[in-house]
Amino acid sequence: MADSEIGVVRLVGGTALTPHQLIRDMSLAISNGRIVSLSGRVPISGGDVPSHEETPSLPQTRAGQDTLPSQEPHGGFNESITIDTKGMTILPGLINIHDHLLGTWHSKIGGGPYPNVYRWLKAVEYHPLRIECKKNTEEDIYLLGAYKNLFSGVTTVLDHYIRYDPDFYQALPLRVIHEFGRTWTLREETGWGGTIEEEFSRTNGRQPYVIHIAEGVDGEARSELAALERRGALARNTVLVHAIALSDQEIELIAQRGATVAWCPASNIFLYGATANLPELLSSGVNVAIGTDSSWSGSANLLEEILGHPLDARTLLSMVTTNAATGLLRREEIGALAPGYLADILVLEGEEPDPYERAVRANPEDIDLLLLEGRPVLGSIRHEDIAS
Repeated sequence: MADSEIGVVRLVGGTALTPHQLIRDMSLAISNGRIVSLSGRVPISGGDVPSHEETPSLPQTRAGQDTLPSQEPHGGFNESITIDTKGMTILPGLINIHDHLLGTWHSKIGGGPYPNVYRWLKAVEYHPLRIECKKNTEEDIYLLGAYKNLFSGVTTVLDHYIRYDPDFYQALPLRVIHEFGRTWTLREETGWGGTIEEEFSRTNGRQPYVIHIAEGVDGEARSELAALERRGALARNTVLVHAIALSDQEIELIAQRGATVAWCPASNIFLYGATANLPELLSSGVNVAIGTDSSWSGSANLLEEILGHPLDARTLLSMVTTNAATGLLRREEIGALAPGYLADILVLEGEEPDPYERAVRANPEDIDLLLLEGRPVLGSIRHEDIAS
């Protein structure tokens, strides 16, 4: 079939981060919202080797796993087009594994450090900024939260809150993960859904089960993981948000179960003056992904969250791409540049000797183009024609 009949989009030039592989002078083709080929030069010691991948079909998901729904039919473009990305850095659309979109407002509130999340919630219950925020409709605050993420290169975000009708999320300009088991906290376990057992069971192991756990530094926070384990809700699909007050033995248990930790360092430091034991988590092989948490306590956006961390750039980038996709049980469709994956693509201005450093030190102003399933959702003025 001719390109013009299927609306192929080609990105040509620049350096792609897949993110586990670096490809120079890359050429990437998109059709029907998915990447269909990726080629270029793979640098190796002593020279480069050519690389080319293409696929005529979609990737297989894990047995029994749902595929990602589109926000709307993102077919991309109606006719073929080539986008010049020479001198650019190209990477997967970022994934924010933990946000509360309804908590999007300026600025942080509270006067910690607090011993646990419950003390912070009580302290800010009637804060003037929360009262001001509530004067707006939920739809408007959600839209604000969606654009906060979009403007930092995020194409997928998990919104940890009560369930809304699926149509509510479809109106937002990025992919919102909303089908998952959820628990607010152990103390307020039915605040956002059913009991822990009910919420964990409804996932059937095919969707994430997400819970704030060990959020704080006191005895109550330290007791929570053991309580969750006793209730049978620590498994491969469990996403443990914050996970600050953990013993080394508990970290080993998390690794054994294959659960994911959603790490929100900026929020943790602001509220408690402490964060998760990242060196122990990583050395134990725990899957760690980075989230912003809400704007009431966390970073302004995901790029700000990863900026300036002492971790090596490849590890950081994995935490907002492949690791996050793994935690969401979507590893075969998002979080990477490869044939068959959804064409969620972030293009950054500039191409440095170490493109990974370029990626994790980016600012929103550095975004040249952002594609969601092949469709432009954010871009510089040079892309005005293709956006229309």
